[in-house]
Amino acid sequence: MNERDLIYLVVIAETDSLRLASDRLLVTQPALTKCIERLEQELGAKLFHREGRALDLTPEGTLMVQRARDILRNMEEARQELRDRTSGIVGHLRIGAAATFMDRIMPDVLERMSSEHPGITLELSIGMNDVLRSAMDSNALDMVLGPTSGSEAYDVQNLIDDTVVVVASADHELSGGHAMLEDLNRYSWVLPNRSVALRDWLEKRFAELGLPPPRVRIEVNSLALMPPLIARTSLLTFMSTKMAGGDIREKGLKQISLPDLELQRTFGLLTRRNSYIPSAGRLFMATVRDVIRQRPARG
Repeated sequence: MNERDLIYLVVIAETDSLRLASDRLLVTQPALTKCIERLEQELGAKLFHREGRALDLTPEGTLMVQRARDILRNMEEARQELRDRTSGIVGHLRIGAAATFMDRIMPDVLERMSSEHPGITLELSIGMNDVLRSAMDSNALDMVLGPTSGSEAYDVQNLIDDTVVVVASADHELSGGHAMLEDLNRYSWVLPNRSVALRDWLEKRFAELGLPPPRVRIEVNSLALMPPLIARTSLLTFMSTKMAGGDIREKGLKQISLPDLELQRTFGLLTRRNSYIPSAGRLFMATVRDVIRQRPARG
């Protein structure tokens, strides 16, 4: 078993096709067939079922692909660690960030990284927490900045506390005073999709309070879309106070005072459990922490 065979195995599994894997890897289909045969003979287990031109993983194949991904990732981390020891602070980081971080924190972080660490390049992805974590699990991202709930499978550095509240437009009729929970039944909502923990918490909390579930008019996969939608309509949403920020009125928004519907949570920096963090990654982490520490002093 060698690195090349493991790479071939992972790509065949991802494409479910020798032809597509051949195109991606720029090797012949017979070479891929021989790779599968070598691995099956060495492991003493069948890795694929053939269905016409498609290849489906057996249970043993699924396990082996998971192990192959781990081995390849560990090999790359070992190479990175050795490069760090010999070449100084350079590198490329793939960062996933919730919209809250991207909007409020990342501009300052990027400014600092650009001026102080020009040898480090960054690739940024904005998305919902579940999507970002899945990307990190598949080794498409190196780290994620976002809510830390349900993060037992990751290494976590807590960074900042946050509150999620009900928000409406500044001229919404519920914005004039203390709203009642029953008032929410009259309005529709803009919310992220059901796979997002924030939405799940809100719906469960409605049920605990004896309320019908929120009537969702619009589902979004980008939190950045919510403020302008809310500001221009009578729709309600459930939004981070860090995202709304101190300039919430400038965005045409207002928090609705409903203590029973306030979610306390923590944002942090997540990495794969026990993974090697290269020097570039450690510098990025330190910069994020420093920017957050300085923000209160700057207001």
